Amino acid sequence: MQALLSIIKNKEFWLSNLKNVNDKEECKKIDVDEYKNSFFVGCFTYADDILDEHWKEYGTYDNGVLFSVKESWFNKSATFMTSSNQKMDEDGFRIFSSMQKAMEIKIEEQNLNNRIVHPYFIFDFNFYQIIYDDNLVKNISGDGTLTIDDKILGMQTLVPYIGGLVKDTNGICSRWDCKPYYKDWTSEKEVRLKVGIDNVYYNMNNLPIIFPKIAVSLNEEAFKQFRLRFGPTVSQEQKKFFLEELKRLLPTSEIEVL
Repeated sequence: MQALLSIIKNKEFWLSNLKNVNDKEECKKIDVDEYKNSFFVGCFTYADDILDEHWKEYGTYDNGVLFSVKESWFNKSATFMTSSNQKMDEDGFRIFSSMQKAMEIKIEEQNLNNRIVHPYFIFDFNFYQIIYDDNLVKNISGDGTLTIDDKILGMQTLVPYIGGLVKDTNGICSRWDCKPYYKDWTSEKEVRLKVGIDNVYYNMNNLPIIFPKIAVSLNEEAFKQFRLRFGPTVSQEQKKFFLEELKRLLPTSEIEVL
């Protein structure tokens, strides 16, 4: 409940670097240096009622809340965050909404200060439904061939948009707060907001810092209308107090309790 109140107050979601997700096999799928540190994900489900085990894994029985979001709430913007959840506000770590804008600021900064800058930009910002398949090729790169004048040339093909979208049907879940355990990934019915971030003339793999998180801001339409469901054993008193707090924060919003 406190996490939801914090999201509403700050109008932002935190996304984790793909290397930090709880499926360690998934983290190893990207084998191209240019992209292996570039993806950040926020994980959701398209189910409006979830299994009891998921309350235990991702929330709590007595203080958890499941709530709806809309794709239209999310601004195409991002800010790097440190491991201590501090935002990187320095100019050198700014993230622009497109490569074009990043190039413009790079040229502008070089002309003004006669220095080399490498601004970051977003190259992927979308919601995707996870594909569960044990047989699909999940690596982000592959081998291909090209025939020119009857000569066959080897080549590497890059498919960065597949990163973070394909998972096995089952495997080992490695969460920071418990021992690794075997689970059925398909039961999560997962949808992800996936954000890909790169920088101009400089790939993120060469950075001495791997950013663990980014913050994505929400617009003014966020939480104007949404649904929520309380954890299985949340008391009536807690529900009443929480709904009062929501109404205080969102006096004009339509809130439906499932």
